[in-house]
Amino acid sequence: QSPNFLYRVELGEAEPTHAGWLHYTGYEMASRLSFLLRNSFPDAELFAAAGRGDLVTKEGILAQANRLLADAAPTQEMISQLYSEYLDLPLLLDVQFPATMDPKHTIGASMRNEVVDIVNRIALRQPGDMRTLFTTQTIAVNSDLANLYGLKSTSPDAVQPADLAVDGPRAGLLTTGALLTLHNRPNRTSPTIRGLFIRQRLLCGTVPPPPAGIPPLSEDNSGPPKTIREKLEAHRANPTCAACHRSMDPIGLGMEDFDQYGRHRTNYDTGQLVDDGGDLDGKTFNGARQLGNLLSQDPRMTSCMVTQFFRYGSSRLEAGSEEIILENLDKAFATNGYQLKPLLLELVGSDGFRYLVPEAQ
Repeated sequence: QSPNFLYRVELGEAEPTHAGWLHYTGYEMASRLSFLLRNSFPDAELFAAAGRGDLVTKEGILAQANRLLADAAPTQEMISQLYSEYLDLPLLLDVQFPATMDPKHTIGASMRNEVVDIVNRIALRQPGDMRTLFTTQTIAVNSDLANLYGLKSTSPDAVQPADLAVDGPRAGLLTTGALLTLHNRPNRTSPTIRGLFIRQRLLCGTVPPPPAGIPPLSEDNSGPPKTIREKLEAHRANPTCAACHRSMDPIGLGMEDFDQYGRHRTNYDTGQLVDDGGDLDGKTFNGARQLGNLLSQDPRMTSCMVTQFFRYGSSRLEAGSEEIILENLDKAFATNGYQLKPLLLELVGSDGFRYLVPEAQ
């Protein structure tokens, strides 16, 4: 029951060069580095560096970070964990897919493994621009996903590289089965929830919770059939709902070319044509693939990626005083071609990772 066994206790010690600041002790920094970059406790070399006092200097921290990042397997595990949390991938295991689509009850795990593989390829195995996560046409499929994407069957279990059709409706993470399946209603797509995810998680925007007493969207299908776009008009016409729904719905409505299980469609079950026209803050698009292209070019997306990495590395939300740290990390991310490893090195060398201010201040 000792808190020193159960938790990573970080108290810090006085920093002589910054009045009122604390820097992490060598052993605290050894844990911070190892749990961030390896998702595990420090190895013998990190403990030795802490004992020598190396980890209270930026140079010593960067030397150890470079060593840890050179070991591919633990770094890949860390990236997998980070993006699983970032993109809500564990929720895929709770989705009830149609039996015809998922006879072995394995497609949720396959979808998660595909996203993790794409991220690790671009971040580590073939280091490249992380913005291409939203435009890549090289994916990773097994037989579950090959059927979903209309590709030839491959391994029944392990995901393997595959290329999407150049002129097809899919490219990038937004058109993977994983991200299209998450954030819907059990019986239909939810443009509002999809738009909320993109607004908050990928662009770091803020959408307040709905006010009390707002009735849910009508699921009554009696009378002439209505598309989800027509049904959502009621919320956007209500002054109490309009402001928030206008920030979410136009984004999610542009993803209506895919159903709640990530299957491409041009018609609803009622036979009505799908209207996949969307709007991202004044930029119009058609379909999830075009939305991915817009996100890849949006500086808010890369800034948000930096913010999410900072939160993951710090295990907390950023403070208002740390805005300048995030701005500097964002600039460094761009300078280094939006590659992940340089960003991680900038992060562990930043003041936000190396110092803390007592809670009383």
